[in-house]
Amino acid sequence: MMKKTLKVLISLVLLVILAFWGLGTLILPGVIRDQAQAFGDQIGYRIEMGEIKLTPMLLRARVNDIRLTPASASDKATLFALKQIEVDARFWPLLLGQVSLERIVLDAPEVLLARNAGAGRERGDWNWVSLIDRINRLSASEPKQDPEQHSSLKVSVDALVLNGGRLAVRDGRQAYDLGPFNLQLTELRNQDDTGHVGGSSLASTYTLNLGSVTIPLPKVDGVPDRQLAFAKVSASGHMMGDASASLKAALNLTLDDGTIQSVWQVAANGTLTGKVAVEGLAVKPWLNLAPSYERLDSPSGTINGDFELKQDADAFVLDGNLNLDKLDIRVSGEKEPLLAWSTMAISRLHIALPHAESKPGALSMHEVLVDNPKIRFVLDAQRQSNFRSLFSQPEPKTAPKALPSVRVDGQHELVAKAPSTTATASSTNKPSVRQQAPGFRYDIRSIRLKNGYMFFADESIKPMFRVDVTDLNGAVQGISNEPGRYATLVLNGRAAKTGSLRARGQLAFADPRLNNDVSLVFRNIPLNATNPYTMTFAGYQIDDGRIDVDLRYVTKNGELQGKNRFVIKRIKLGEPVPDYQGTRLPLGLAIALLEDSDGMIDVNIPVKGNVNEPEFSVGHLVWQAVKTVLANIVTAPFRALGALMGIENMDAIAFVPGESALPLEGDEQLLKIADYLAKRPKAKLVIHGTYDSAVDSTELARAMADTAILEASGLKVSPGEPLPTPNLTDPKVRAGLKSAYGAQVGRIKLGQRFLTLPDNPERDIQLRQELMQSYKITDEQLKQLAAQRADAVKARLLSVDAKLAERITIGDAEAVSADSAGVPLRVTLETGS
Repeated sequence: MMKKTLKVLISLVLLVILAFWGLGTLILPGVIRDQAQAFGDQIGYRIEMGEIKLTPMLLRARVNDIRLTPASASDKATLFALKQIEVDARFWPLLLGQVSLERIVLDAPEVLLARNAGAGRERGDWNWVSLIDRINRLSASEPKQDPEQHSSLKVSVDALVLNGGRLAVRDGRQAYDLGPFNLQLTELRNQDDTGHVGGSSLASTYTLNLGSVTIPLPKVDGVPDRQLAFAKVSASGHMMGDASASLKAALNLTLDDGTIQSVWQVAANGTLTGKVAVEGLAVKPWLNLAPSYERLDSPSGTINGDFELKQDADAFVLDGNLNLDKLDIRVSGEKEPLLAWSTMAISRLHIALPHAESKPGALSMHEVLVDNPKIRFVLDAQRQSNFRSLFSQPEPKTAPKALPSVRVDGQHELVAKAPSTTATASSTNKPSVRQQAPGFRYDIRSIRLKNGYMFFADESIKPMFRVDVTDLNGAVQGISNEPGRYATLVLNGRAAKTGSLRARGQLAFADPRLNNDVSLVFRNIPLNATNPYTMTFAGYQIDDGRIDVDLRYVTKNGELQGKNRFVIKRIKLGEPVPDYQGTRLPLGLAIALLEDSDGMIDVNIPVKGNVNEPEFSVGHLVWQAVKTVLANIVTAPFRALGALMGIENMDAIAFVPGESALPLEGDEQLLKIADYLAKRPKAKLVIHGTYDSAVDSTELARAMADTAILEASGLKVSPGEPLPTPNLTDPKVRAGLKSAYGAQVGRIKLGQRFLTLPDNPERDIQLRQELMQSYKITDEQLKQLAAQRADAVKARLLSVDAKLAERITIGDAEAVSADSAGVPLRVTLETGS
């Protein structure tokens, strides 16, 4: 009886197994195929499947050659193709009412994302958008479920593996192909950390290895084919959904040697927030995004930063800090960089892009600090800069425009004007002073340069002119395109090794051609460095000499008022250029007539013009004026050449009023003095620090007031760096002015000014002026300034030769009268036997 029962049970088990096997291998594949075909017919697509193999004993399913194509006869493009999908499930969780899959493997999936060509709104929908729309319409026709009721079925997948995936994008004429790439997701489940199951709950850990990635960029006429290429791309992270319908995801992306780590969250209302950290991301691949007509290369340069992003129904907002380190950008094949720096640090970067067209976008930065910047600026034979030629197609050659006419006023004074139509045009067609608010607003509080270098070359003349500008330090503060706002400029540097340059002024970025006030000062520039220009335009070489240049250009409502002052010292004219084809200017006679008994030539050349005239050019105006002076100088009284100054005359070293920093242009003279003392052991040098009580008192008070304003507004003032002029159009600087005024002059006086004066720029100017006047400079402070100047000269001499310490002394401070060059230094050179 027992044996018979056992046989029956075994037979039943075998029958069940046989039925299970028959169901899985003979019936279910056909059912699956029929259901897929029926679903495809409902949504208007054809779903094709190859072999379907089910292994019931192993709970394994495998489907080969899956294809998804539109049912329309006019569109046969395959949206999705899959060589094989294999799924392995676990048995025991099924008994508990759970779905637990060991793995899902997708081999060679191919996805096509495409839409028809068209322009603007005429473009068709993306193919996948159309597919999803049809599925949604089908779902909408079915009975709706209670949104509060979710399935309690637990689903988990240990591993989802994708091998050899490819993505093709077709957007009109643009075509992009990505792949093959691999993807691995692990620990997927529909249960969040709170234990909620179903609905929006989703959690997974993923790893994506794309290998090398190349993305072709849109073609631009005349620009070499460009692509965004990375040799090694991988991604990893995890996703987490919760019952509140919010999705959290962490994405760690590796692009070659750089990483982008990010954490994202999508709220139930669709608001996207994220935190992104970028480290060591190479600049080189991203250069191809620039539509340059020559290929750009970057041997070095990395991007680092941290950002917070938010995208909601109102706007996209980004806040963060950005660093670009060890940048080196050059034209491919060139040995010298086009643009480079050690570090550029951008602090408090803020970008806001509202979705509403009526609201302007905004960009702001607290400070941009650029350390050791280098720039290469070259004018070619057509006088087009290397930067412009990179991003503009060559223009057809046209006949040169006529230069503005010039008239002479006085012996050494002249005014250069644009054509005779200027007066009428400027009076009848003056631009409106009223400025419209910009569509996109930017506000950069400060850009600081430290230890900069610029190479300038002009290939339009023969021989080519070259000059190096080094030791560039300074700042531009208050950059904004808001109407009525101005930026302030302060810049110091060394030019042509022995000379110096200083730039000061204000710039209007809302309309750069209308309202500016910029001064440029060059000191001790070697005249032989300008030989390419004098040989080209005057027909002479210059063997020796120095030149100081003071330039000031003011534009007000489109009208230019320019002042150019040239002081030439101890010029030594060389041989005339043989076979010169141009009009040889009478330089020899001009020197004899203009040079005074100290070997100096002092010429002032004002210029006027309208910047809105199409033929306007400051360079043409100035050069025409110079040529007119030289051509007409023969009518001036003749004066003999003066004797050259000896080395004992050190009046050429002049300090900037109110400052004790040694001027760079005095370096050459001090080196000669140090060499002179080294060769004469018995010689002694006495340095007398000097001051001009009228000029220095005013400038010292200004420096103290401006320092107080800047520090009160939160801007850093570093000793030894050029002191910027406070930008009184910056709201924070205006607040700093009020704070400094209240602390120095008094809050009662400040309140009186606020009650009696209208709130306008003139009130801020008056407050700053009164703040400066409140600082009473004593004789002791002036003598201390003079001593600091003498100490600076002595320190420079000892840095050349420390053995001179016992033979260099500091004498009594002396009061002197400042001239246009500054406050002159007094020295006594005593030579022993």
